[in-house]
Amino acid sequence: MNTNEVSYEIHLQAKRFEDSAELLFKTGINNPKSYFIPAWVLAAFSLELHLKSILQFEKGEIIRTHSIKDIFKNLSNESQMIIKENFKIDIILNPPLNLKEIELHSGIKIPNDFDENLNEISSLFVDFRYIFEFENKEKSFMYIDNLRRVITARVSELNIDKK
Repeated sequence: MNTNEVSYEIHLQAKRFEDSAELLFKTGINNPKSYFIPAWVLAAFSLELHLKSILQFEKGEIIRTHSIKDIFKNLSNESQMIIKENFKIDIILNPPLNLKEIELHSGIKIPNDFDENLNEISSLFVDFRYIFEFENKEKSFMYIDNLRRVITARVSELNIDKK
């Protein structure tokens, strides 16, 4: 398999995890004790794989890590810049649902900075699989859909999603 074929196969797997996460989110919409933790794990893993598909496409390599932040740092400067800029635009056009209400009730301003959000979700795949060991840290995943949109948009721009 050549680099483009491998990138496409990674993308397909990422899309399968993304779709699976979406199904779990929808089944638990009225039940907060439902499948939200597994859904977050699948969503984070799909982001990881989408980034790995870009990395494979651009550099012909895959790094063995679950750190979304580390994978992102290995992308081309162009991809990093485009994803960051598109994130700034996307959070304006598509703010997370109930953001203001959540901030009001929690008394906490949820940061919309790209790097902070990348840090917040960077190890989500690992952390949430072992949530019973998870330190009681405040983390926000409010912008994960925005990150997904801009990362998958980059996949499309590079035509990775086309065979």
